[in-house]
Amino acid sequence: VFMHMAWERLALSYAILLPPLVLLVFVAIMVLESDYTFLTRIVFFKSGA
Repeated sequence: VFMHMAWERLALSYAILLPPLVLLVFVAIMVLESDYTFLTRIVFFKSGA
């Protein structure tokens, strides 16, 4: 058994699980930003009209 085999399972699980989790975090950030942008546009266009 080589030394790298001890970390192989952890590295494989990180390689499989980490990218989708990062994408979900980015999607959540985009959703929050889109809600904020939508609300600020509603406030701006209602007060300007």
